[in-house]
Amino acid sequence: MSGRTFEVVEIERLVYGGDGLARRDGKTVFVPQTLPGERARIEIVERHESYDRGRLVALETASPRRIAPACEYFGRCGGCQWQHAPADYQAEMKVAILRETLRRTGGLEWSAPVALHAGPAWAYRNRARLRVSGAAEAPRLAYFARDSRTLVPVARCPIAAPAVEKAIAALAALPPPPPGVREIEIMTDAAGARLCLNLEAERAGTLVRAYASEAAEMAGAAGEGIEYAAGGRDYWVARGAFFQANRFLLDDLIAAVTAPAGAAGGRAVDLFSGVGLFALPLAERFANVSAVENHPAAVASLRRNAAGLAQLRVHDLAAEEFMARWSGPLALLVADPPRAGLGRKLVAAIAAARPRELRYLSCDPATLARDLKQLLAAAPYRLAELRLFDLFPQTFHIETLAVLQLAA
Repeated sequence: MSGRTFEVVEIERLVYGGDGLARRDGKTVFVPQTLPGERARIEIVERHESYDRGRLVALETASPRRIAPACEYFGRCGGCQWQHAPADYQAEMKVAILRETLRRTGGLEWSAPVALHAGPAWAYRNRARLRVSGAAEAPRLAYFARDSRTLVPVARCPIAAPAVEKAIAALAALPPPPPGVREIEIMTDAAGARLCLNLEAERAGTLVRAYASEAAEMAGAAGEGIEYAAGGRDYWVARGAFFQANRFLLDDLIAAVTAPAGAAGGRAVDLFSGVGLFALPLAERFANVSAVENHPAAVASLRRNAAGLAQLRVHDLAAEEFMARWSGPLALLVADPPRAGLGRKLVAAIAAARPRELRYLSCDPATLARDLKQLLAAAPYRLAELRLFDLFPQTFHIETLAVLQLAA
């Protein structure tokens, strides 16, 4: 027991990343699987100059909001962080985290309401990406443990759509895959009637192809992609292409992102367009839409989805390169970047283009706050609206739609 340190701390609040925040001797301590107001006995497992990390040993006082997790892997699997809290409380905490991050990182005091979009908290994921465990025993599909490359084998996943969870159970019963298979992604269509599998392997040899065929047959999957119905449209999603994962909130998300306050009919740009989730409905409202994407599988899907829409042009370019070439008036710019956000150069290019309205969909509140701070300093925009989409219940992840309008 030498060198181990145990403390009793009081949890003040939850932070982005999922941990509870406490203080001891003026130093911040992050403790997973805790809730605000709880007194927790912890073991200090990491020491840093400005903060420590603790492991929950026991609760001396539990929050009245605490509930029993619904998944036997919770606490070991790193996929979910907040199953010990009700879904409505999770959403409440996410709104508070968004406000605090905008204030701390972006210097933005948002006192107006944050519109919340939430759906069912379980069975919502239309896709799951699992690693292949090298363990000798079944099951052999796994998620990463929290903050680790250690694998946690699973045979089910209750946040996955029923068709996806059924496929996980079927694949877990297969013999071990051949060496070199690292990952299997499972995706279902909106109705749960069709599945698509995507295997990531070091090389596609005969054994890998045979395993892929057997896995697809076992899971009931077929084809090089899947047709997904959302917002009254059908989207082709090729294997390996990004697509939003919450099957219950897609219609709300499309409607919110593609409904600009200003008049339609001019030119619009959709950066990080993916398969065209927003570009297709924008093409129904604007005379000229540029969909910008450079991931090969997404570009192939985007071109297929855009076929027959003369007003929609696909640009196989990086967003920064495309915006550096932009000239002329721009009614609307939609941006849905990865977690790294827009970045300084792209922010500068957007500010120079002066779109009348900017709709920025962010999956990371810290990079959103950073980018908003730079945008508001670079051009005469006002932050008109914030919407939080709880696309990932049971986790700390936050999806935010920020609407900026150019001052008259």
